[in-house]
Formats: sequence, structure tokens, C-alpha cells
Amino acid sequence: MRLLLAALVLAAFAPAAHAQWEPSGAITGLLAIEPTADERRLGGDLVVDLFERVGPATFGLGIGVGASTSDNDDVNRVFAPLTLTAGIGLRPRPVGFHVFLRGGFWAGATNDGLRVGGLAGFGARLEVRLDDALAIGATFETWRLAGELERWMILPGLSLVWRPFDPPTEPIEPEPPLEVEPLD
Repeated sequence: MRLLLAALVLAAFAPAAHAQWEPSGAITGLLAIEPTADERRLGGDLVVDLFERVGPATFGLGIGVGASTSDNDDVNRVFAPLTLTAGIGLRPRPVGFHVFLRGGFWAGATNDGLRVGGLAGFGARLEVRLDDALAIGATFETWRLAGELERWMILPGLSLVWRPFDPPTEPIEPEPPLEVEPLD
């Protein structure tokens, strides 16, 4: 009872938090290439990343959907990756980069039924600024899928990246007014 009363008093008199979450993110379309010696395996993935920027560092969540096909019907799969991401990068002014690590799991359907496994990955993105909040990026990732049908995937792709608008760091000085001479 005392603990509940103390929590209520602290909550009633605690200062209001003024932090505002300003998420950044990326929507990335990836071509999935699985290097194997015996067959061709191709696929695609669409991944949406939401992350919070803390200086040049980023921390966030990635969720996606993908498919992997093969000449061998026994290794086809449709899956959804869910990952935590951490990275570091520079804002494009006009060109920037972002390097990141992924870790999480995938769940999906294989020819043997529903399966779940682990996922670890590394990626890099070169970004070109479109405006103050948007950039387009060339992305390269590599993933290691664990569990049913373990495999490596190489994933080149394109990204649309957004981030909160940053006001200019230098003050903008107004133009001096034009002097107009009166007509006689």
C-alpha cells in the first residue's frame, strides 16, 4: 500500500516530459541473391525501418516481407523478417551514408510448413538528398538466416529515407530592402 501511495505522489508531482519523438525511417526494396554452388536462388524483400537518431547514431526496428525462389522447389520460402537495428551515419548534405547492423528473427512458410529462425545482418547505404527531409539511397545488405534452410543472402536495393526537418545551423540573414527612387 505504501508503495502504491508513493508512486501516486511521485506521478502527481513529476515534471512533464517535453521530449518529442521525431522518428526517421527508410523504405527499402531489395533484390535477394543467395550464392550457392548448385542452383540459382533469387527473391526480393521490402523492408520498412523506423529509427530514432541520437546524434549520428540510430536505433530502431525493421519489419518486412520477402520471398525466395529457386530452381529446386524444396527450398522456396515466403518470410517476414523482424529486426532491431543499430547504426551510425551522416546526414546527406548533399551526400551522406548510413552503416547499420540488424538482429532478430524471421517467420514464414517453406515447403515443409511454417517455420521460424534467426536473422543477423550488416548493411550500408549511400544517400543523396532530395530536400531537407527526404533522401534516396543505394543500399547493400548481407543477411545470415538461421533455422530451417540456413543460408546467406546478398541484398542490393534502393531506399527512400526520411528524417525530421533540421533548421539551418546558421541564421538566415534577410536581404536588404531595395531602394526605389520616386518617379517625377
